[in-house]
Amino acid sequence: MQLEGIFNLLLNPLVLILLVGIIVILIVAVSRRGPKVPLGPPILKILVKMKSAVEKGSKVDVPIAKTRQQLITETFEPKLQEAGIELPKKGGYIPLVASSDLSQKLVEYKEQTGKFDDDEIEATIEGIHAAETEKEVDDIAETVSDHLGLSDSQKQELGHLAREEWNRHKDSE
Repeated sequence: MQLEGIFNLLLNPLVLILLVGIIVILIVAVSRRGPKVPLGPPILKILVKMKSAVEKGSKVDVPIAKTRQQLITETFEPKLQEAGIELPKKGGYIPLVASSDLSQKLVEYKEQTGKFDDDEIEATIEGIHAAETEKEVDDIAETVSDHLGLSDSQKQELGHLAREEWNRHKDSE
């Protein structure tokens, strides 16, 4: 009997209009509110949060950006490990400029004179490595010495270091 009363009440046109009205108001309220953060890539969500913080005048939390090296490592390290290649955990790229006594001396001369740059130092080292004879090494050392305007004792030291570098490289091959 109570169910019959509730059913008759729901069939009343005034109650039906009232229920439909409430449902429409709820739907409109929910749709206007929308999602707090838009759907999409994570960076878009972060940007929306930052914009909101600026508009409110509160502190903006700036996300930590990854370096290019970190992004490349994250992308390729798992693939390399699948292929059985292990990356070294320590160290990294060591430029040719700092790899030998000769290159360190050239860097020292570069800092003193300002006449030499890193590309020229690398080219000098590569030229010495590619030399066929000790005479070619001496010619390279003499040319560099003249370019830098070195004294006789500095020229001899540079020539000695160049020959050592050439011999070390020749022995390692």
